[in-house]
Amino acid sequence: MAIKITQAGQPCKHCLTPVVRKSHAKPPAKKTGAYYFEYWFQCPKCRALYMVDDAKRSYPNVVQTSLFGEAEKPPIESTESTEPDAGDDGLPPWD
Repeated sequence: MAIKITQAGQPCKHCLTPVVRKSHAKPPAKKTGAYYFEYWFQCPKCRALYMVDDAKRSYPNVVQTSLFGEAEKPPIESTESTEPDAGDDGLPPWD
């Protein structure tokens, strides 16, 4: 079972050097994707990076897209009545 790196000072999985916590010097600009990492852990010796789920942040006002590129939108509830009209017999108007 793999050991997850969750805090500074834990040994690197590759070289056993204690990892240090790193963060952005400036706020990250929106590039691609819907999220970024607020901080991460890096090994000072071998430069291995460890991204932590607790540090994952979503960009505000981003529409998620599915695997095939279609935007996933929240369902819109209809304000129209589901009751049929009193004069509606269910047939098209041209019949």
